[in-house]
Amino acid sequence: MDLAWFRDLIITIAGFVFIVVLIVAAIMSLRLYGKATVVLEELKRTSMLAHDTAERVHDGIKPMFAILAMIQGLREGYERSGSHHKHRR
Repeated sequence: MDLAWFRDLIITIAGFVFIVVLIVAAIMSLRLYGKATVVLEELKRTSMLAHDTAERVHDGIKPMFAILAMIQGLREGYERSGSHHKHRR
């Protein structure tokens, strides 16, 4: 048993360890990919639900904008006409 034999043994053992580490890393990344896919799909559904909800709220509030604008215009007109009459007297 000379030094070259020990060198070859160490290289062989290191090769086997490297292969085992690669296999474990591949298994772990496949599991992580599976979980990430499920999480991303749930996130996609949640964002679509939030988008639909926001759209419905916007459609429900849109008619109120015209009513609020009319009320604001009437109020401003009333305030201006009141101050206009005060200055004339």
